[in-house]
Amino acid sequence: MSTKQFPSPDTVSIDNGKYKVELVLPETALNDKILGCRFIKAGWMTSLTIQNKDKSVELFKTDSLWPNYASFGCPQEFTPAIPLSSDGSYVEALRVGAGVVRYKPNDPLHAEIVERFAWQTTFKPNGDGLAIINSQSTGVKGILNGYGYNFSHEIVIKHNSPSILLRQKLENTGSKRIQTSNYMHPFFECGPDVKYAIGKKTFIPVAKQKNATLLSGNDFEVSSTWVSVKFNNNLQCRISSDKKLSKVILWKMSKKKCFAVEPFVDLNLQPGETANWTWEIKTRQ
Repeated sequence: MSTKQFPSPDTVSIDNGKYKVELVLPETALNDKILGCRFIKAGWMTSLTIQNKDKSVELFKTDSLWPNYASFGCPQEFTPAIPLSSDGSYVEALRVGAGVVRYKPNDPLHAEIVERFAWQTTFKPNGDGLAIINSQSTGVKGILNGYGYNFSHEIVIKHNSPSILLRQKLENTGSKRIQTSNYMHPFFECGPDVKYAIGKKTFIPVAKQKNATLLSGNDFEVSSTWVSVKFNNNLQCRISSDKKLSKVILWKMSKKKCFAVEPFVDLNLQPGETANWTWEIKTRQ
């Protein structure tokens, strides 16, 4: 009996000498169809392969957890979406990085697109590396019930560097406040000896944690800016931000041998204000 496989998205592959990364091309018909409207297509890493001694090691799950729902690699999301209207059966909302979406009350994860906002992508040299700049703004109407934004997402890859930088800029172009969070959602393989740490050197076995745990306040230092994962081959992956983390969610599916350590940063923009922040994904052996 065959198992239905999730289709492979359109990607660009870049090898910098330390790793090979595959990145989703946000503005293609295939990706618009199969990747849904929850995660940001720009900067979505479908694969990150590290050369570890004599063999290559894949950091993320490259096969989707579900055959009809994109759940693999390392995407980002803005959450919550900003409600625009509701008829009692469905809510229409503005989701930064996607567009106008529609979902049933209390079920925002399973949304469908109403109005998709287009991406513009530019490739340009950046010193001894490459920058991929993706930009998006609210649609043809410009302002939706008082809400509007310009969003820029720049991926910086340096030659022979163990890091990937994700530089982001969100400008509130509307007349109402934008209050949301941005977070990374890496889908890691969950082996028996995999451990994680948040803003400190003590690593905790993933196996000891529940399948969904919200970590905040006393669970880690309030000044924390990074999370780290250590695999049983001593390879480490650190995801850090230049802003203080507001919370971290540990998410795990034991049956599918998958887990995520999701770091969040909060954004609160008055009309006319702009926020700049950077995520860094760095590997160490």
